[in-house]
Amino acid sequence: MEKVAAWAWLLVLLGLAALLPDCTAQGTAAAELCPGVSGGVCGKGCQLHTCEALGRFYHATLNESNPWDDEHGWELTSTMSCEQLVERATLRRAVYCSWFGITCCTPEAVAAGNCSMVNSVYGVRLVINNLNASVSDVRMVHPMQQLHDCGMRSLNLEANNLAGQFHPAWGGLKHLLDFNFGNCWITGSIPSSMRSMRNLTQINLSNNWLNGTLPVWLDELQQLRILNLGSQFGANQGTDASGLMGTVPRQLSKLQQLRELNLEANVLTGELPEALCNEGEAYGTASNQ
Repeated sequence: MEKVAAWAWLLVLLGLAALLPDCTAQGTAAAELCPGVSGGVCGKGCQLHTCEALGRFYHATLNESNPWDDEHGWELTSTMSCEQLVERATLRRAVYCSWFGITCCTPEAVAAGNCSMVNSVYGVRLVINNLNASVSDVRMVHPMQQLHDCGMRSLNLEANNLAGQFHPAWGGLKHLLDFNFGNCWITGSIPSSMRSMRNLTQINLSNNWLNGTLPVWLDELQQLRILNLGSQFGANQGTDASGLMGTVPRQLSKLQQLRELNLEANVLTGELPEALCNEGEAYGTASNQ
């Protein structure tokens, strides 16, 4: 029975591979950047590459004296090599697909056009999990870039002990859809490197220590549906004001997909552009001027 099931699964993958050339150019691009991809499937080489990236990210965000709250699966990279872990995987599912906070791409999701290759990591969601790191540390950024190049499209690290200013390399995650670093300890201004992340549909940087002004280039992120920059506490040089300051750029009215905008608890002045004030959309601007 196990052999029959394995052959049936193989036939599913082969049938899926026949459909993939017309799936998306994005999948082709991912295959070029991600080793070990064949026929729309993250094979053993790709799985090894992915496992190693996850392991590096885990160790870059781990405080041994105060570890992650839930490290199921991830902790295996401390005692076993990724070669050993990948060899333990079945034809149907990569070993890391069962790790805490990991969502993998399935054949059904590929067929629906929701992701690019089977067994790639589609999402990393480690909310309130006691990660400890600086977002300016390339040891944290580079593994995320590798996962992104192999198909990751959603990153949610909300409510962790993440501090520092965003490294410019974060802007290399150009195909990312969700970028959530809310409720952390991040400082500095909204990084200009995010300007290249034009596929983003959701940004959450709320409840951090950001300062400066709202960049006018936000209107270039035309896929944005949710933009949450509320409750910032960063000091602004030469003034007693903390948080985001200045006026709301009129260019934000060009974000035609925007449905939720949160700018509350900052020191912004003026009025929202009239074009943003559409019925059925949610905008928070309390505690501004």
